[in-house]
Amino acid sequence: MKNIIVRVWINHPYQSGKFNGTAFFVDKDTLLTAKHVISNGQGKIYDKIYLSDTPNGGIVPIDRVILCERDIAILKIKKRFEIPDIRFTNELSIGMDVEIWGFHNKDGDRNIKKHPISGYSNTMHTYELQNHLSSGFSGSPVFLDDKICGIAQAINSTKNITYIIPIEESCSEIVKAGLRDSKKLYNLTPNFSLVLENPVGIVPIGSPNYLEREEDRECYRDLNAQYTLIRIKAPIQYGKTSLLMRIKNSAREKEYHIVFLEFQKFDRLFFEDLKELLELIHEIIMDKLGIEIRLNSRLMNRLAPKDKSTRYMEKILSQIDRPLLLIIDEANKLFDYSEVSNNFFGLIRAWHENAKQEPLWEKLKIVLAHSIDPLLSVDDINQSPFHNVGLDIRLKSFSRDEIRNLSLRHGIDFEESELDKFMRFIGGHPFLSRKILYTIAKERQTLDEIIKNAHSYNTIFDDLKIFIRIDERLKETLKKILHGERCIDYLSCYKLESLGIIRYNLNRPEFSCELYREFFYQIL
Repeated sequence: MKNIIVRVWINHPYQSGKFNGTAFFVDKDTLLTAKHVISNGQGKIYDKIYLSDTPNGGIVPIDRVILCERDIAILKIKKRFEIPDIRFTNELSIGMDVEIWGFHNKDGDRNIKKHPISGYSNTMHTYELQNHLSSGFSGSPVFLDDKICGIAQAINSTKNITYIIPIEESCSEIVKAGLRDSKKLYNLTPNFSLVLENPVGIVPIGSPNYLEREEDRECYRDLNAQYTLIRIKAPIQYGKTSLLMRIKNSAREKEYHIVFLEFQKFDRLFFEDLKELLELIHEIIMDKLGIEIRLNSRLMNRLAPKDKSTRYMEKILSQIDRPLLLIIDEANKLFDYSEVSNNFFGLIRAWHENAKQEPLWEKLKIVLAHSIDPLLSVDDINQSPFHNVGLDIRLKSFSRDEIRNLSLRHGIDFEESELDKFMRFIGGHPFLSRKILYTIAKERQTLDEIIKNAHSYNTIFDDLKIFIRIDERLKETLKKILHGERCIDYLSCYKLESLGIIRYNLNRPEFSCELYREFFYQIL
């Protein structure tokens, strides 16, 4: 198996070429390596890339490079080599012993390093070894037993860590086919070592069962932007708060100050009075930062609440030496109080616009999370932070590929027909998907059994009964949708969409999954 790994050179090794890392065969003419091995710091692919230590000992030029989203690159060569059968696995968890096969430097034989997995970074779905290998190991295959489970990323010597990108993150169709063809990537036996978490509430930081999406990575990138305003919209139980916790964790790693406001915990009295709401927020921020602001009381008494609040925020920002991340979860709780809502969110937009004019305000980074579209409760969208400013993030149902990924993390390798059935039944609903997968893995129920008993007494879907108490206006709208009618009551449709019950297909509302359609057919 050792002859599947090769050295990667920038320029020909006999013409002052530079050894830059390791690559490995996944097919006769296809190899994988780390993206940074074959590109510079700006992401530009080097013009001349060569491989040495090939199965016949020769030197081969790279014909074509395909870049994946992660730090992974696919290398194509014109020459074809006979290589042993390569197998792949997703089965990775903290504590497992893995082997990294690669090269220390431009000289010497192939090396095998054996280390236990010591950590997991959920921010980028990456595992860690508590030991830094030389940069020559970047791009090396990581083996679990006789299967390739990841790609080494030897780039952080300051923290004495080597990273492992799971092989499932590769964009190689060869790898994807290999993972699908594996009989069982996880064996559902009483002793399997998967981490199974009851899907209640927030998915814990570091959980291997959290499925990171491109939207997550957009948020992480935007935290580094000069002007940060992130708007996250998603139905209930679609992962907003779990994402917020990861944004918060990313900001903590950057040593930002963080203030997390949970509007669902605020008393309605504060939503009825702008002055009271703003003063409460000032006090929470100052308490969290451990500072006290004193302003000219006579002037403050003459200023309107929004102007007064801006003065306070300017003083707060002037007293901190690091960015302040202000997160507001369930911002839609304020939407029902139109006058206060318009003024408050208008102020948030003004603060964001200030950052484009005054460097001091660049320290303020804002994240708003909401489940209901605000347009029906905003008088002037041009004065709202929900329109035409900042980063707009909309969390959607999991795709088919994401469900497959998540099921494998639960130790379940669905057949294609089972996956089709799963998608029809649950529609990729994030929370319900995790609930079903947990039940299959933990309780040994089959998908057919779960679907058959979905509306029986005392099932995993009993909490759907809370929808029986929705108001009559929403029920009338649902009846119309059951009969295939278009949505006329737009406010009701917005609310149903925010609950994750319906979605739009070519501007026509439909139930987001078969489970919901059957449930409401029975109760209505």
